[in-house]
Amino acid sequence: MLNRLLHLLLRWPALRDRLAFGLIQQHYPSLQVRVPLSGGLIAPVVSEDAWLSFSEIFVQGEYDEVWRHLPLPDRWMDLGCHAGYFSLLCEQRRRSAGRTTAPEALLVDADARSELAVDRMLSANGLGSGMKFLRRAVGAGEGSVSFTERPFMSSGVSDLDGAPGRVHAVPMISAAEMLERFPPPYDLIKVDVEGSEYDFVERYEAVWSRARHLVVECHESVAIGRSWEEGAAWLLRRTGFEHLPLDPPTAGGARRAGLLLLRGPRQ
Repeated sequence: MLNRLLHLLLRWPALRDRLAFGLIQQHYPSLQVRVPLSGGLIAPVVSEDAWLSFSEIFVQGEYDEVWRHLPLPDRWMDLGCHAGYFSLLCEQRRRSAGRTTAPEALLVDADARSELAVDRMLSANGLGSGMKFLRRAVGAGEGSVSFTERPFMSSGVSDLDGAPGRVHAVPMISAAEMLERFPPPYDLIKVDVEGSEYDFVERYEAVWSRARHLVVECHESVAIGRSWEEGAAWLLRRTGFEHLPLDPPTAGGARRAGLLLLRGPRQ
């Protein structure tokens, strides 16, 4: 009876459009959108914002040039994981290369929306035994930090800019907790934390010094007065890692962010 009533109601275009709009705006996860990928993998899409991350990684190939220089990882950290698509990309490339060992990864993000997205990604692909998610913030200080959730993958620690959004108190993750939760060595640490990459390099040396490679999305930082070029130069000096230039360059000029690929002594 209920199904018949719904069928009759959905015949009205105005009501159908209204329901579709409401689902997209307020109940997107209920749509159960899933994109099949090669290697038998699936990318669940739990929000409209997730499409932007999906497009950057799987359509535009944001990390394609990185893989020309980077060996496929077995153990990695994904800091600022958003919907978990970078880690899914790592596993896709591993399967394409015939890698059969189980991947191990720690995914970290302070955005509350990431927990559902990553949980669905891990469940859909049977990756929950080797990959784990922590809702934590990367940054300076101890205890908790104010974290501002914004649309279009622009969430970040509130003190780094004054852009509006929904503010939450999120626990900080310490270097000691990272090491305890996911012991080294690390083939790769990917860092995309919207300006907190400088704090990561400054405060988490016990972690990144044990990585073979770092992939860092470097941001222009108004809060600390660094242009992209100045920030990239600081990161290179501070880590002492070898810079593997990407071709074409991923940032510079008026652009506010771009990737840095660094190779450490533990290669």
